[in-house]
Amino acid sequence: MVKMAVSGYERLEPSDVELRRGGVSYTIDTVQALSGPGVQLHFLIGSDSVKLLDRWREIHSLGKLVTFGIISRPSYERFRVPSYLRYRTVPAPSIEISSTEIRARIRRNLSIRYWVPDAVARYIEKKGLYRR
Repeated sequence: MVKMAVSGYERLEPSDVELRRGGVSYTIDTVQALSGPGVQLHFLIGSDSVKLLDRWREIHSLGKLVTFGIISRPSYERFRVPSYLRYRTVPAPSIEISSTEIRARIRRNLSIRYWVPDAVARYIEKKGLYRR
C-alpha cells in the first residue's frame, strides 16, 4: 500500500526493509538498517506522539541517528521534546486523519475517499482489509 501511495512522487521511495527482516519491527531496527555514511534521516511524527517518545525502544540511540520532524496535530499544538533529541517543526496543513479512524470508517462501511490515495482505497476494498 505504501508503494501505491507514493507512486508518482519522485522524491519518495518505499522500503521493504521491515518486510524482509520479518518478525517484530521496532523503529530503531529500521533506522539502523537504513543508516549509513553520509545518510541523513528524518523521522516524521505527529505532535500527539511526542509525549510517548521516552517509551520508544532505544530512543537515545534513535535520537543519534535521526532528526525528528514534528507535525502539529489539533489539540496537541504544545509539546515538549526530550532535550537529547534533535527536531524541527514541520509546517503542514492540519488534517484530522488517523489510521485508527480510517480503519474504523471501513468497519462501519463509510467512505475513505480523500482519506487515502485512490489506489490504496481500491486495494483495501479488493482485499477486504480492516473489516473486523
